[in-house]
Amino acid sequence: MSDLSAGQEGRRGLGRDFDLLWAGLSISLMGSEITAVALPLLAALTLDASPLGMAAIAACGKAAYLVVGVPAGVLADRVRRRPLIIVADVARSLLLTGVVLLAVRGSLSIALVAGAAFVLESLAALFDVAHYSYLPWILGRDRLLRGNGRLQASYSTAEAAGPGSEA
Repeated sequence: MSDLSAGQEGRRGLGRDFDLLWAGLSISLMGSEITAVALPLLAALTLDASPLGMAAIAACGKAAYLVVGVPAGVLADRVRRRPLIIVADVARSLLLTGVVLLAVRGSLSIALVAGAAFVLESLAALFDVAHYSYLPWILGRDRLLRGNGRLQASYSTAEAAGPGSEA
């Protein structure tokens, strides 16, 4: 490949499938960063959550990756990844909408918020496993490094814009 064609390849996008994945991931990451602050804050302000209640919410969210991580990987290997990514993200947004509606109605409890944190992070684990295994399939080996670089830029931007809780 000549230098000119290599330069043109570098300026070209990574394809529609990657662009859709990247956009969806970027939006999802910003939502996750907001949720990381909003969910405990919601519990603290509307439920007068105790430190133990706040710890339970955080623990449920972290435990989800331990419980769901491996089965999510198995599932992502056995079904089409793109629909799995979409379903996981849509389910997260619907669950968050439900939490907000329960809060507005005054029907929220610490147990519901902790359960929502567990399910949200379970869906996030499913999303993560599926999108990481989908990326090589849509990009191939030759463009994988560039694609991963763009996704990592989105992770870094979301973390810098949000609370930066994942260290």
